[in-house]
Amino acid sequence: MALVFGFVLYQLYQSTQIDYEPIDPEQMAEDLAITSFQECLEVFYRIGNILASGRLPADSLRCDESGSANIVVREGSEVKVSHPHPDFYGYSEIFVTSKNPQPQLVE
Repeated sequence: MALVFGFVLYQLYQSTQIDYEPIDPEQMAEDLAITSFQECLEVFYRIGNILASGRLPADSLRCDESGSANIVVREGSEVKVSHPHPDFYGYSEIFVTSKNPQPQLVE
């Protein structure tokens, strides 16, 4: 009986153990970069929707990693909002306009 009880306890112990796998620093950096870029695109989708409704976005609505305010340019009735440092994500330009609220990515 003690042998069976010991075996059951051992099986319970084994089933609760978590296999530890070290995190690959390169994979973690890549995952963070992808997440950061997706979050930035979501910000530009929101900015585009605000522009499409005829309003201007708040200065605080920007990508976390940009470090500075978005670039806002008015040309007649059209407003263009651009990322201040698109090269951070590998692009030469990331922007939305009041006429085209979908984020545009220029390599």
